[in-house]
Amino acid sequence: ATNVALPVFLQETNTPQLSRTVLNRSEMLLEYNIANAIAQVSKKAKEKIAFLLGNDEHIGMDMVSALGALGTYYYLDTLNINHVNAIPNQYDLLVINNPEQPFDAVQQYKIDQYLVNGGKVIMALNGAYGTLDSFNAEGRYNAINNDVNLGPLLFHYGLRVNNDVIADGAEHEM
Repeated sequence: ATNVALPVFLQETNTPQLSRTVLNRSEMLLEYNIANAIAQVSKKAKEKIAFLLGNDEHIGMDMVSALGALGTYYYLDTLNINHVNAIPNQYDLLVINNPEQPFDAVQQYKIDQYLVNGGKVIMALNGAYGTLDSFNAEGRYNAINNDVNLGPLLFHYGLRVNNDVIADGAEHEM
């Protein structure tokens, strides 16, 4: 076993002037930070996460900070589903992030077999897409269905992807 040490900060921000807000936030996060540190030092090994490629999934600049944070705790890799016969079970988690091209039956089968053999998957899917051009010009938003053909796979697990548009009312007035 290796000796691992992780810092647990009592104060969330390093500022010379303490405010009630900073103290309250630090107090609220203290239990989480301690529990997180215990969980991290208790791990036997870093888990492996694969980000799936092959259907125009996005791993761009918008994900750099997320990947940086994840890289502290996990081994990160990319896996092109078109270049393997099966998704290796060496990965503890498969991430499918916003694919734009539909999955064919062979790709669905590979994902299904990974799941059947105990794999875990996180899917971040856009069921619909559109631009604000029509909203700005006409006052209405036109959403276009974005079917990436994962419905047949997800149906067997009791899931479905809706093409609803969700907006944060505080950020986006529609």
